[in-house]
Amino acid sequence: MPAAPLVRGQWTCAQVEDVLFWAKNWRKGGLQERRNSIIKEQNISLIPAT
Repeated sequence: MPAAPLVRGQWTCAQVEDVLFWAKNWRKGGLQERRNSIIKEQNISLIPAT
């Protein structure tokens, strides 16, 4: 059975030492709310997708 293709994050992490890919869906399990609070706390401006 062939190996599954790497997703972008996995490929990117493989290019850098000491960086691990965490396959976690941030929109599940309350993490979307945490993301939103961090964005608000840190005053982060998001660039809308085009």
